[in-house]
Amino acid sequence: MIQRHRFEMSDSDQAGNDSFTVSFTSFSLILLAFFIFLDAISVPDSIRKSSVVDSLEEHFLRGDMPVEEMLETPDAIIEIAREADFEVVRTGDKFLITLPGAELFGSGDDQVRAEKLGSLSQLATHVADQELWVRIEGHTDDRPISTLRFASNWELSAARAVSVLRIFLEHGIPEQRLSAAGRAEFHPIASNETEEGRSKNRRVM
Repeated sequence: MIQRHRFEMSDSDQAGNDSFTVSFTSFSLILLAFFIFLDAISVPDSIRKSSVVDSLEEHFLRGDMPVEEMLETPDAIIEIAREADFEVVRTGDKFLITLPGAELFGSGDDQVRAEKLGSLSQLATHVADQELWVRIEGHTDDRPISTLRFASNWELSAARAVSVLRIFLEHGIPEQRLSAAGRAEFHPIASNETEEGRSKNRRVM
Protein backbone atom coordinates (compact mmCIF):
# COMPACT_ATOMS: atom_id res chain seq x y z
CA MET A 1 0.00 0.00 0.00
CA ILE A 2 1.38 3.32 -1.08
CA GLN A 3 0.45 6.38 1.01
CA ARG A 4 1.20 9.94 0.17
CA HIS A 5 2.80 11.71 3.06
CA ARG A 6 1.29 15.07 3.97
CA PHE A 7 3.42 17.66 5.62
CA GLU A 8 1.77 20.53 7.52
CA MET A 9 3.47 23.60 8.86
CA SER A 10 2.72 24.47 12.43
CA ASP A 11 1.37 27.90 13.40
CA SER A 12 4.66 28.85 15.07
CA ASP A 13 6.67 27.98 11.96
CA GLN A 14 4.28 29.99 9.75
CA ALA A 15 4.53 33.03 12.04
CA GLY A 16 8.31 32.88 11.95
CA ASN A 17 8.33 32.78 8.15
CA ASP A 18 5.94 35.76 7.90
CA SER A 19 8.12 37.71 10.31
CA PHE A 20 11.18 37.10 8.15
CA THR A 21 9.33 38.22 5.02
CA VAL A 22 8.22 41.51 6.59
CA SER A 23 11.69 42.24 7.96
CA PHE A 24 13.37 41.50 4.64
CA THR A 25 10.90 43.76 2.76
CA SER A 26 11.42 46.63 5.21
CA PHE A 27 15.18 46.29 4.96
CA SER A 28 14.98 46.32 1.15
CA LEU A 29 12.91 49.52 1.14
CA ILE A 30 15.31 51.25 3.54
CA LEU A 31 18.25 50.21 1.39
CA LEU A 32 16.54 51.49 -1.75
CA ALA A 33 15.82 54.86 -0.09
CA PHE A 34 19.44 55.09 1.02
CA PHE A 35 20.76 54.60 -2.51
CA ILE A 36 18.29 57.13 -3.92
CA PHE A 37 19.53 59.64 -1.33
CA LEU A 38 23.15 58.96 -2.26
CA ASP A 39 22.35 59.41 -5.92
CA ALA A 40 20.55 62.71 -5.27
CA ILE A 41 23.39 64.31 -3.30
CA SER A 42 25.99 63.13 -5.77
CA VAL A 43 24.45 65.03 -8.74
CA PRO A 44 25.63 68.67 -9.10
CA ASP A 45 22.92 71.32 -8.86
CA SER A 46 23.60 72.53 -12.40
CA ILE A 47 23.01 69.07 -13.82
CA ARG A 48 19.89 68.60 -11.70
CA LYS A 49 18.52 71.96 -12.87
CA SER A 50 19.24 71.08 -16.50
CA SER A 51 17.46 67.79 -16.08
CA VAL A 52 14.39 69.47 -14.60
CA VAL A 53 14.24 72.06 -17.38
CA ASP A 54 14.63 69.36 -20.04
CA SER A 55 11.78 67.44 -18.46
CA LEU A 56 9.53 70.52 -18.39
CA GLU A 57 10.31 71.30 -22.01
CA GLU A 58 9.44 67.77 -22.99
CA HIS A 59 6.06 67.71 -21.26
CA PHE A 60 4.87 71.34 -21.06
CA LEU A 61 6.32 73.15 -24.08
CA ARG A 62 4.06 75.88 -25.40
CA GLY A 63 4.69 76.44 -29.06
CA ASP A 64 8.42 76.97 -29.71
CA MET A 65 9.14 78.87 -26.49
CA PRO A 66 11.74 77.29 -24.15
CA VAL A 67 10.72 76.85 -20.53
CA GLU A 68 13.37 79.26 -19.23
CA GLU A 69 11.99 81.99 -21.51
CA MET A 70 8.46 81.16 -20.38
CA LEU A 71 9.50 81.67 -16.77
CA GLU A 72 11.11 85.01 -17.58
CA THR A 73 8.19 86.38 -19.61
CA PRO A 74 6.15 87.63 -16.60
CA ASP A 75 9.16 89.76 -15.63
CA ALA A 76 9.18 91.20 -19.15
CA ILE A 77 5.50 92.10 -18.81
CA ILE A 78 6.21 93.90 -15.53
CA GLU A 79 9.15 95.79 -17.04
CA ILE A 80 7.16 96.96 -20.07
CA ALA A 81 4.27 98.10 -17.89
CA ARG A 82 6.51 100.05 -15.54
CA GLU A 83 8.39 101.71 -18.39
CA ALA A 84 5.01 102.98 -19.60
CA ASP A 85 4.30 104.36 -16.09
CA PHE A 86 1.60 101.76 -15.47
CA GLU A 87 1.17 100.52 -11.92
CA VAL A 88 1.87 96.79 -11.52
CA VAL A 89 0.98 94.55 -8.60
CA ARG A 90 1.91 90.88 -8.78
CA THR A 91 0.23 88.24 -6.60
CA GLY A 92 1.44 84.72 -7.32
CA ASP A 93 0.70 84.06 -10.98
CA LYS A 94 -1.68 87.03 -11.30
CA PHE A 95 -0.85 90.56 -12.44
CA LEU A 96 -2.91 93.67 -11.79
CA ILE A 97 -1.83 96.41 -14.19
CA THR A 98 -3.49 99.79 -13.71
CA LEU A 99 -3.46 102.21 -16.63
CA PRO A 100 -4.26 105.84 -15.71
CA GLY A 101 -7.31 107.00 -17.62
CA ALA A 102 -6.02 110.53 -18.18
CA GLU A 103 -2.93 109.15 -19.93
CA LEU A 104 -4.90 106.69 -22.06
CA PHE A 105 -7.94 108.74 -23.07
CA GLY A 106 -9.07 112.27 -23.62
CA SER A 107 -11.87 113.66 -21.46
CA GLY A 108 -15.13 111.82 -22.20
CA ASP A 109 -13.46 109.79 -24.98
CA ASP A 110 -12.79 106.08 -25.47
CA GLN A 111 -10.04 106.26 -28.10
CA VAL A 112 -6.59 105.27 -26.80
CA ARG A 113 -4.06 108.08 -27.15
CA ALA A 114 -1.53 107.44 -29.92
CA GLU A 115 1.46 107.81 -27.57
CA LYS A 116 0.27 104.84 -25.49
CA LEU A 117 -0.44 102.47 -28.35
CA GLY A 118 3.19 101.30 -28.47
CA SER A 119 3.28 100.29 -24.82
CA LEU A 120 -0.06 98.49 -25.01
CA SER A 121 1.06 96.70 -28.16
CA GLN A 122 4.22 95.47 -26.42
CA LEU A 123 2.17 94.21 -23.49
CA ALA A 124 -0.23 92.46 -25.83
CA THR A 125 2.62 90.79 -27.72
CA HIS A 126 4.07 89.27 -24.54
CA VAL A 127 0.67 88.22 -23.26
CA ALA A 128 -0.06 86.54 -26.61
CA ASP A 129 3.03 84.33 -26.16
CA GLN A 130 1.61 82.96 -22.91
CA GLU A 131 -1.56 81.11 -22.00
CA LEU A 132 -2.69 84.05 -19.90
CA TRP A 133 -6.27 85.11 -19.31
CA VAL A 134 -6.93 88.85 -19.42
CA ARG A 135 -9.82 90.69 -17.78
CA ILE A 136 -10.02 94.39 -18.58
CA GLU A 137 -12.08 96.76 -16.42
CA GLY A 138 -12.88 100.40 -17.10
CA HIS A 139 -13.44 102.81 -14.17
CA THR A 140 -14.46 106.47 -13.97
CA ASP A 141 -14.77 109.13 -11.31
CA ASP A 142 -18.18 110.09 -9.94
CA ARG A 143 -18.81 113.11 -12.14
CA PRO A 144 -21.84 112.35 -14.34
CA ILE A 145 -21.53 112.28 -18.10
CA SER A 146 -24.23 112.56 -20.73
CA THR A 147 -23.22 112.87 -24.38
CA LEU A 148 -24.53 111.63 -27.72
CA ARG A 149 -22.20 108.61 -27.44
CA PHE A 150 -22.25 107.93 -23.71
CA ALA A 151 -25.42 108.28 -21.68
CA SER A 152 -23.62 107.59 -18.40
CA ASN A 153 -20.33 106.49 -16.85
CA TRP A 154 -21.42 102.88 -17.38
CA GLU A 155 -21.21 103.27 -21.16
CA LEU A 156 -17.99 105.28 -21.02
CA SER A 157 -16.15 102.84 -18.72
CA ALA A 158 -17.29 99.82 -20.77
CA ALA A 159 -16.25 101.46 -24.06
CA ARG A 160 -12.78 102.23 -22.68
CA ALA A 161 -12.32 98.65 -21.53
CA VAL A 162 -13.34 97.38 -24.98
CA SER A 163 -10.92 99.79 -26.68
CA VAL A 164 -8.02 98.26 -24.76
CA LEU A 165 -9.37 94.77 -25.40
CA ARG A 166 -9.37 95.36 -29.16
CA ILE A 167 -5.64 96.13 -29.06
CA PHE A 168 -5.03 92.76 -27.40
CA LEU A 169 -7.22 91.05 -30.01
CA GLU A 170 -5.21 92.63 -32.82
CA HIS A 171 -2.08 90.98 -31.45
CA GLY A 172 -3.42 87.48 -31.72
CA ILE A 173 -4.78 86.81 -28.23
CA PRO A 174 -7.73 84.40 -28.59
CA GLU A 175 -11.11 85.91 -27.84
CA GLN A 176 -11.88 83.23 -25.25
CA ARG A 177 -8.95 84.46 -23.13
CA LEU A 178 -10.22 88.04 -23.03
CA SER A 179 -13.09 89.78 -21.27
CA ALA A 180 -14.07 93.41 -20.67
CA ALA A 181 -16.32 95.12 -18.16
CA GLY A 182 -17.41 98.65 -17.28
CA ARG A 183 -17.46 99.51 -13.57
CA ALA A 184 -18.40 103.18 -13.87
CA GLU A 185 -17.73 105.14 -10.64
CA PHE A 186 -18.71 102.41 -8.18
CA HIS A 187 -15.27 100.98 -7.35
CA PRO A 188 -13.11 104.01 -6.44
CA ILE A 189 -9.58 103.62 -5.12
CA ALA A 190 -9.37 107.22 -3.89
CA SER A 191 -11.66 110.01 -2.74
CA ASN A 192 -13.71 111.77 -5.40
CA GLU A 193 -13.62 114.93 -3.30
CA THR A 194 -10.32 116.07 -4.86
CA GLU A 195 -9.07 116.31 -8.44
CA GLU A 196 -6.13 114.06 -7.56
CA GLY A 197 -8.48 111.39 -6.22
CA ARG A 198 -10.78 111.62 -9.23
CA SER A 199 -7.77 111.27 -11.51
CA LYS A 200 -6.76 108.02 -9.76
CA ASN A 201 -10.28 106.66 -10.07
CA ARG A 202 -10.30 107.18 -13.86
CA ARG A 203 -8.41 104.07 -14.88
CA VAL A 204 -8.36 100.81 -16.82
CA MET A 205 -7.22 97.66 -15.05
